[in-house]
Amino acid sequence: MRGGEQTLDVVVRGKDGLSLNLSAARLAEDRLSLVGVLIDREVPLPVNVTIEAAFAPEFVEGAHVRRTSEWLFAANETEISFGWEVETHELPDGFALQDARVWSDQQKDVRAFAIEDLAATIGIGLGVAVGGFLYWRHEKVRVEERKHAEEIWQRCLEAGGKPSWHAAIEGEASLGSNGLPKFTSRVNFDVDCN
Repeated sequence: MRGGEQTLDVVVRGKDGLSLNLSAARLAEDRLSLVGVLIDREVPLPVNVTIEAAFAPEFVEGAHVRRTSEWLFAANETEISFGWEVETHELPDGFALQDARVWSDQQKDVRAFAIEDLAATIGIGLGVAVGGFLYWRHEKVRVEERKHAEEIWQRCLEAGGKPSWHAAIEGEASLGSNGLPKFTSRVNFDVDCN
């Protein structure tokens, strides 16, 4: 526990070296805030990432994400389906390591790990992190949405500035009509120039 509160740390990795590392900035009954960095060999510096996930009433009332499950991550005009099988490994001092083997139509080489101390939000935390990771990898996102950010990056460098990437994901975790978890969100990529 950090400062008397529950903790949640998530790492999502692909065999290609892409890595997303997040920690909970806030865990509440109806909301989860994750902050961290994404490392991509195609981007010169780490991408700062924030994820804000509100929980639909069914999660607040006790519904949870299953150990073998499928997800839908909907962001902007892109939908990504994925599934996982999660194993739990109990650790000392009240912690548990969640090991998720992830599969999707696009990717079969993704693993996600979370370490938590009895956080009721573990399934949602893992789900939104994996969805954000797969969204970043999605070819449409790479070509269309990142092109503009890369132009701003280059202009900043040419002006003698120090650019930094930021990706913000904000949305709601709910159960879809089929009973499977769904995260409906907006994703914004920005480049700051200092």
